[in-house]
Amino acid sequence: MSIYHLHIPRTSGVFIRENIIKQINRPMFVGHRIPVPENISEYKYVSGHFATNPIKFFDINFAIYREPISLTFSYIAYMRDNFYPHLSVGQLIDYYIDSDKIKNFVNINSKFLTGEMDYIKYNKMITDLKTVAESCWYVTSNCNNLQFFIETIQKNKTILISYNDKQKYEKVSKFYNVNYRNIDINRSSKIEDKVLKKYKSIMLELNSFDLEVFDYLESENYK
Repeated sequence: MSIYHLHIPRTSGVFIRENIIKQINRPMFVGHRIPVPENISEYKYVSGHFATNPIKFFDINFAIYREPISLTFSYIAYMRDNFYPHLSVGQLIDYYIDSDKIKNFVNINSKFLTGEMDYIKYNKMITDLKTVAESCWYVTSNCNNLQFFIETIQKNKTILISYNDKQKYEKVSKFYNVNYRNIDINRSSKIEDKVLKKYKSIMLELNSFDLEVFDYLESENYK
């Protein structure tokens, strides 16, 4: 049984990769430090920010989705911690808004669950992780309609697990038939409440479609 973990940024992907997938002694391509190979279908297990591109090659594909506002803040906090230590989170948000790069940090769930990654750009730039991450991993999507989103995940048979689900790691481990150690990996620094409050309204506006998607995925209509 081949498995593709569609890794939406800031949804415990490092934990899944290091503590679940890597327990298995099978051919795998995981992470985002080297170019994506042309023969990705030859791997038994794949995990990465590759959007829908690999889905057709695998028996199972799954993703963990996250509440959009917390995802955006977490994504930017990750960038601050790793690439902009001289800036505060608020200063980095202002920079992304002024430069229009903020568009690459919003509606992330829907982009990765319906979009495609540009392998050529990704492979060319992967040694420059900052640029790749600020470019939304070269993933683009034209999805701005809930019905299209629903039809896409149904067509792709993507299994979706909520980041809020306390049993999320147990569910993932069952795919691979392994146990795991519950340890913290790749946590971003805490964002001050005053920063969350200051930018909440603009994040709500910019994530409007993802909020619609999230409400659907959390509703009884989906479950």
